[in-house]
Amino acid sequence: MRNLKTVSRILSVCLIAMIVMSFVTMTVSAEVTDITSAKNGVVCVVNNSQTSQGSGFAIGKPGEPVQFIVTNNHVVEEWKGYTPDTAYVYFSAAANNFMVANVYYYNEEKDIAVLKLPEPTTMREALTLCPADAIDLSDDFAALGYPNIGSENTDYAKFDVSDIVVTRGGIKKADRINSEEVYLLDMTIENGNSGGPVVNSKGQVVGISSFGINMADVTIAPSYAIAIDELIGSIDTNTIPITVATSSNISPLLIAILAAALVLIAILIVVLVMVRKNKGGKGGEGGTQPTGATYPLVTGTTAGTAGGTAPPKTAPSPSPKQARLVAMNGYLNGKTFAVNGTSRIGRDSSKCNIAFPVNSKGISARHCEISFDGKVCTITDLGSSYGTFVNGSKLAANSPQVLKSGDKFYLAAPENMFEIRY
Repeated sequence: MRNLKTVSRILSVCLIAMIVMSFVTMTVSAEVTDITSAKNGVVCVVNNSQTSQGSGFAIGKPGEPVQFIVTNNHVVEEWKGYTPDTAYVYFSAAANNFMVANVYYYNEEKDIAVLKLPEPTTMREALTLCPADAIDLSDDFAALGYPNIGSENTDYAKFDVSDIVVTRGGIKKADRINSEEVYLLDMTIENGNSGGPVVNSKGQVVGISSFGINMADVTIAPSYAIAIDELIGSIDTNTIPITVATSSNISPLLIAILAAALVLIAILIVVLVMVRKNKGGKGGEGGTQPTGATYPLVTGTTAGTAGGTAPPKTAPSPSPKQARLVAMNGYLNGKTFAVNGTSRIGRDSSKCNIAFPVNSKGISARHCEISFDGKVCTITDLGSSYGTFVNGSKLAANSPQVLKSGDKFYLAAPENMFEIRY
């Protein structure tokens, strides 16, 4: 009977594991995995003077907020040879939902620009980049963007996500123009597509649309896309996060099938082991003790009354240190917060234990975090726009620094001052 109960418990655990795996599979499949879902990574880009419009796409790590947008240099430049410091990135021009981004990197010869948003956002999803050595040229491809946005009399302020156009076609061949790797496309790329992604059937970016690239002497310029390898080889991936596909990628569905098969094999092994034990027997259902077995005799409730010795007394363990964060001024002035493990500070109350109002100047959505392990306290700036300062010195982003009891730090400005005590 006990064996049956054990098997039942094991089967229940395995069932729960399979349910969890199904949720993981659904989560993976919710990421960009095809041409249509790749639209979730596309944006509208307008230069600083609002005289040039085009498309762009988000890069980073799948499932994480994005902060970098790729486009063409000629989309954000004001005139030949000059690229402005900022550009507008529209998530929905119709809803006036946009951010003013910094031109973080640009290359006029390669016609590539990377924009950095003032803070990470979940309004777009990062697209995976597919270099030349992982491309199947016989695959289906598509250019995504706003192909009419560059036309005369087109009011880009009315554009929304629903206006992103998928132009399907193929790649005729890989080519090289002026020392630049490009793809000759079997699809029409119009001005508004400039800077947008050309993706394969998995929604991975193989190139950057660039209408009539370097073909000024031709009446009807063929459509070219800059190979994504040019971007990968030009940027510092330590500061600009990207995800690169490989030719050995395994399908998420295949991973789920293999995991389910392993779970089923484990269930069969457990059942077979339990059946063999049942056949061998354990001396009957009555629970009779095996001959010759000895068991300690314990009577009464007082330790040592059965001839045994009382367990040794142990000293009580010391109470762990407690860390407290005290707001010295500003919006949270006078409030005290306990720091157990890790506490995050910022404007996004859904992700921060200690939250400022959404209109707080200089405070990023996720500004910094404090960690305390019972002995040592550390502070880490999470890549905030205006910085985190400890005892007056600005922290490097994503580099933990030890805080001693009594140290003071502030977010963006001294009016957002805290003191750590432990």
